[in-house]
Amino acid sequence: MRETRNIPRTRIFRLKAEATADGIHVASGFSRKKSDQGQMGDPARAVVCSVLVAAVVLVATGPPLHGARPLADRAEIRRDTFGVPHIVAEDEEAGGFAFGYAMAEDHAAEIGRRYLQARGEAARHFGPGEVDADLAIRRFDNRAAARRALSDEIGRRFRRWLQGFAAGINAYVADHRDLIPAWMPVVEPSDPLAYGRMFAALAASRPPGRLLQKYSGVPTTALRTGDEAGSNAVALSGAKTSSGRPILLGNPHL
Repeated sequence: MRETRNIPRTRIFRLKAEATADGIHVASGFSRKKSDQGQMGDPARAVVCSVLVAAVVLVATGPPLHGARPLADRAEIRRDTFGVPHIVAEDEEAGGFAFGYAMAEDHAAEIGRRYLQARGEAARHFGPGEVDADLAIRRFDNRAAARRALSDEIGRRFRRWLQGFAAGINAYVADHRDLIPAWMPVVEPSDPLAYGRMFAALAASRPPGRLLQKYSGVPTTALRTGDEAGSNAVALSGAKTSSGRPILLGNPHL
């Protein structure tokens, strides 16, 4: 990743179009007045308009044209004196790439471990203590469900962000292979989705502690109550931010 350098914005030519009740209206650039060469006939005009409409639809539904440049050239990571990464990117995919790269700089092995758990493959690398969780994850087909969600359930912009995020982690691992454990997986865009689903799958496979105590005679000291589980977050009032808008940051330790 390049650190602290200015990146010029890419200028993209787009056909002018607007949505109407009848579909897409294209500003073709042809005058309705007769020219010295004569007026364009209806068949020819229909062909030109059809081609332009097809071009507009392609631009509107196809991949962004600015994505041709490498992701690493479309984003910057700037770390402040506290080591906190600040990301400047030209688009969502490049921003996801830089975020994944910076996250891997700080927590590559932990990311890899958690994604292996989300795939139900942790016991293979970390021992029999992970077997029960792996079986629960595989019982719910967690990895395949996350892959389906990536292709069918999320929007294109978020999908591109996830693709960039996975590419950023993998780029850092490739750049620092000698520093990363051999078991580090190649991260897929669906892995963050699988990790998010993992907690629901594990919770669904484990009866609440009070039920176990009531019906199985398990000693209270052997149970973990829900009160012990937790995480953290930081919230700032809009009165304390330069933009005047509130900020909520969940799981800052990640």
